[in-house]
Amino acid sequence: MFISIAAFLGLGIGIVISLHLKMTLKTDIYSLSTPILIMIYLFYNFGMFGFFMGVPVFHLFLGIVAGFYWTQRLIYQNSTIDYKSEISRISIFTSIIVGFVCLFSAIFALLSKSTPYDLKHMFHLSFDISQSILICFIIIGGAVLILSQYWLTKATMILILKRNNKLPLTKT
Repeated sequence: MFISIAAFLGLGIGIVISLHLKMTLKTDIYSLSTPILIMIYLFYNFGMFGFFMGVPVFHLFLGIVAGFYWTQRLIYQNSTIDYKSEISRISIFTSIIVGFVCLFSAIFALLSKSTPYDLKHMFHLSFDISQSILICFIIIGGAVLILSQYWLTKATMILILKRNNKLPLTKT
């Protein structure tokens, strides 16, 4: 019961804050300062970390959202900025955040004694997972996630820029 009340209370407060920002302060979503945007991005990463119980795979979606938002912001502001450097900068930022998420996830996985057992049963493996196999899985999985985050953010930004005729149709 408490969780339901807290969830609806949080939703209500969020709606009130959004309405206040939009109607009273006339805040434009594309004119928010970079530190505020970073805090929002970190907040959603933190929430997603808890919601998915430390599994970092789902954080890739946030990189796509960040790439989409930042590109739309650049287009909206009619910026004459170097798009190539912005693509690189935002892709690196989202990858660094996923790197930290993977690090925290790895710490929790290595501290939990049930992680090998949980993985064995989750993937229906016929063998036991040793600590060294777990560490290899963490390192390889983390590297794949970081590179995937970089690529997904970059691909999202390039796609949005090409759709808005801001980039030539050649490879960036």
